Parts: sequence; structure tokens; C-alpha cells
Amino acid sequence: MKNFPMSIDILYLTILFCFLVTFAGERKIYAPGCIFNLVFLGTIILYQLELSLLQQSLSDSTVLILFLCVISYNIAVILCTFFLQKKAALSRFPVSNFQESNEFRLRVARYIVLIVFFVEVVYSGGVPLVWLIQGNPKTYFNFGIPSVHGAFNGLVICMGAYYLFHGSKRKESLLYISIGFLIISRQVLMSIFVEGVVFYFLAKKNAVTMAQVKSHHFAVFFMIIFLGFGAVGNFRSGSNTMERLFYAKNEVGYLPDFIKWIYSYMTFSLNNFNNLVSMTEGGINRGASMLSSLLPTVFGSAFDLQLSFNRNFLVDINFNVSTYLPPIYLDFGLSGIVMFNVAIGILGCLLYRKTKMTNVSSYLMYTVYVQNIVFLFFVNMFIFLPIIIQWFYIPLIWGGKMKKPNSNLDLKGVKKECYARAR
Repeated sequence: MKNFPMSIDILYLTILFCFLVTFAGERKIYAPGCIFNLVFLGTIILYQLELSLLQQSLSDSTVLILFLCVISYNIAVILCTFFLQKKAALSRFPVSNFQESNEFRLRVARYIVLIVFFVEVVYSGGVPLVWLIQGNPKTYFNFGIPSVHGAFNGLVICMGAYYLFHGSKRKESLLYISIGFLIISRQVLMSIFVEGVVFYFLAKKNAVTMAQVKSHHFAVFFMIIFLGFGAVGNFRSGSNTMERLFYAKNEVGYLPDFIKWIYSYMTFSLNNFNNLVSMTEGGINRGASMLSSLLPTVFGSAFDLQLSFNRNFLVDINFNVSTYLPPIYLDFGLSGIVMFNVAIGILGCLLYRKTKMTNVSSYLMYTVYVQNIVFLFFVNMFIFLPIIIQWFYIPLIWGGKMKKPNSNLDLKGVKKECYARAR
């Protein structure tokens, strides 16, 4: 594999072609193939700018792996989409039903969040934000109850995403956003925002009463997120830390810190994976890498998972993100990467097809998938418990019996519209 030549230009053209094909099929940016290809293309274009002296040139082996990721994922998406569309057209897409959220379950979930947060604050002796202001040596790594905190974060994220643009109830999201700020978790805040935006576009028609948000509002939201990402980075690490860590080329030293933080996390992760590929051809940890990421701390310790390869492959230890690929690569090598991308491609198609029905649960299930794809170049969210546990919470909180469409609606029109969407 290391001697197999692969041009970065071929990778660019492949991603662009796959994006056009998948977009022509669904015509939605947040559809599985579209969002995957956009994330890949955007990250690699940023990487090729090489704004930092820390960045290595991508090896042929790394480019080949990325090429196989794109090909295997897109083939799975295209074939699965074609099969599902044919099946829906032949069986006639069912009448779209409406599912109301269970207010009692939502209240219970809110109380659980408050109680668990209070217990964690008592257990930890405070919150990271206050520690930082006080100059306390404890950090956000010292907050929370082991094996509970990740599950707690997952509940905070899906509740925050649901309420973020929820009409008259959107103020409820302030509770969950405030928790993200108190524990200084950029991951929680970013996940709430990404899932909330996708949920808005999926649900605004008739599933829930959504707030009226215009396009320029989203531009403001994105700018706040970008600025906040840099501000939290400076706040946690110190305002001068980025200058020391980024190793910027002279011609780009003027860039503001928030751009450096975002660029670093998006590209240094690929830098780390490129470094890992230079050390080993993978397939040596035999499942231990993925299980150690997926299992709660208590279970991971109980199983005593041993890594055959655990050398530090980070180019700079301060940037500990390394894309979604290292655990799979170290456990199962190239074949594992191909199979994993096929699996998440099929999963994305199945979840996206469910959003054709009108119920909150299916929308939220798919928002978790989209945020996993958006953060591909940070970490593998598909084997990250605080994220995938949302797939347990969502049907538990928002699941339930389906209601018939309102009798005032023209049912023939509904059937016709649903059948047209299935095609």
C-alpha cells in the first residue's frame, strides 16, 4: 500500500463527482451523500492550504485510504438509495402520520438532567467554568461521574437540539446550552447547534411548531459558533497559547485566533492520521481501539483492553483529534475502513428514508447521524458513547403511538404528495 501512487487531484475529482451524483438524487445538502462529500472536500481543501508549519504533506498511502473511504461510502449510499426508492415506489409510500411529543416524558427528561447535573457538581466539587475563573488547577477533565458523565452529555445534547428552534418553547434550550458553557464543553455546544439546525429543516413543515428563522439568522448563529469556539479555546488554554501551538507560516500570522482554532482542529486531525499511517499498516489492535472508545470507563477497565499499538502518533500533543479513522485502521486495517464506510453509508440511507415520515423521533435520529458526519475529522462519533446513546434516548422520549392526520386535511392530497416524495 505504501508504494501505491495516488494523486490528490484524483481524490478531489472523485469527491466532486460523488457530490454531484448524490445531490442529483436527493437535492438536499443534509442528505447522507451530500453532507459526507462536502465534509471530505472542505477538510482536504483546507489541509492543502498548509497554513501551519506543523502540517505534513499527505502521503500516497493516506490519500489512497481517503479515496477508498469516499468510494466505499458513496457506492453504499447510491445503491441503497436506489433500492429504497424502488421499494417505496412499488409498495406505495404510506400516508404520512403525525406524531406529537410526549410532554410528560420531556418533563421527566428535564428533571433527570437537573438532578444528574446537581449530583455531578457535588461529586466534582464545582464546575469547570468557575474553576477556571478562580484559577483552580482542576479542569473539565475532572468534572463528572465516570461512566455517567458521557450518558448525561448525550441527554443534554438531544434535549438542547430539540428545543433550539422550538417556537414558543425555544427558551428551554437555554438550560442545556448553559450546562454546556458551565462544563466548558465545545463538543456539547457544537453538537446541540448542528443537530438543532438539521432538526429545524426537517421538522419545520408540520412535525412541530418551529420558530421563524430566516437565512441571515443562521449566518449570525454560525458566526457566534465560530467566534465562541475560538473564545472557549483561548479561555481554557490562555489567549497566547494558540500562537505557540499553531506554528503559523509568516504570511498567515495575522489570522484571528478563532480561525486558527477551527483550522487546527479540522486539519491537524488529518495530520495526526497521516502520521499514524507512516508508523503502521494497521490491523493490529483486533477490536481493542474501538471497544475502548465505545464502552463506558467502568466496563473498559473491567475487560482490561490491551492495545498492541499505543504509541503517541499525535504531531502535537495539544491537538488530540485524529479523524474517525484511527480506531478502525488500528483494529482492522484497510478492509475494516472500507466495511465501516459501507456500514455508515447504509445506516445513513435508512435513517434518512425514515425522515420521509412525519414524526419527531425519526427527525432527531437522523440529526445525530448528520452531526456524526459533520465531525468526521474530529473523532469517530459512531463509537463515542455520549453521542450514540442519543439513539437510545430519542425513541424513549419522543417515541410512541402515531396519530392520524388531521381530518381537515385532504387525505388524497397527502397520499399523492407522499407518493411523489417516494419517487
